Amino acid sequence: MTTIVTRLYRDMATAEALAAAMAGVGIPAGDIEVIAGAENAAARMEAARVNPASAALYAQHMESGAALVVVRAGFQPIGAAATAIKMMDSRQPMNAGVANENEYIRTEPKRDLFVGLSVMMDHPLMFGKDKGRRRGLISTAFNIPLLSKRKNRNSVFPGGRHFTTWMSPLLSQKRGTLSTLDGGGQMTRRFFPTVSRHK
Repeated sequence: MTTIVTRLYRDMATAEALAAAMAGVGIPAGDIEVIAGAENAAARMEAARVNPASAALYAQHMESGAALVVVRAGFQPIGAAATAIKMMDSRQPMNAGVANENEYIRTEPKRDLFVGLSVMMDHPLMFGKDKGRRRGLISTAFNIPLLSKRKNRNSVFPGGRHFTTWMSPLLSQKRGTLSTLDGGGQMTRRFFPTVSRHK
């Protein structure tokens, strides 16, 4: 995805100063363009991938000396679109009546750059292409099983036993008592009665 960020400014000097400032913080200069003047403005906005409806609105103001700043913010550097939007809004852009000044557009890969890289162009799983050249899995070609036939174990020790069976039982086999004293008697029975026997 590429974000086309556009803002219109009242004069060329403001637009050029902004473009220089954005280049200074790491936005590639090749992704920043300042368009002004009525001559070739429409063609330049089209080349910069400005939405045609937005370009028509911008062109009306550019005839009186306004300048358009266009930033084509891609994936690199990270955060370029957010940085451009913040900086461009801080310079008091003109209201040209454009509904969407930050337009997200889909970027298709340039296939001519993959010439000589057969894995990028010829592999059936790349770019959704399938030329019938599937040759199967490498595990099948070398007779390597994909999944192990061993059963899951519940223990990290050889033999599959639990740690508690090696060292100590998990639960005590003693019966529960109602007393904290040895012998199982209740404290009230050993030291004093619960209920008074006075008449």
